[in-house]
Amino acid sequence: MMMTGKVLTYNKVTGVGVLLDTKNQTIRFHADDSKKIPNRGSIVSFEMTLRERHEVAINLKMIESVI
Repeated sequence: MMMTGKVLTYNKVTGVGVLLDTKNQTIRFHADDSKKIPNRGSIVSFEMTLRERHEVAINLKMIESVI
């Protein structure tokens, strides 16, 4: 099931970011789960999965980019 959210932050060194979904929940994502790393403030669609007992966003796709 595809969800949407807004990128809050992304750390280039660790390759980990955080986004806020439409239910105001924060969700982590990893750079290797996205073809293009979105900028802070970008709107993305994504899917959820469990990784090491934590929910993470995968298959991020840019909907609206922020420069």
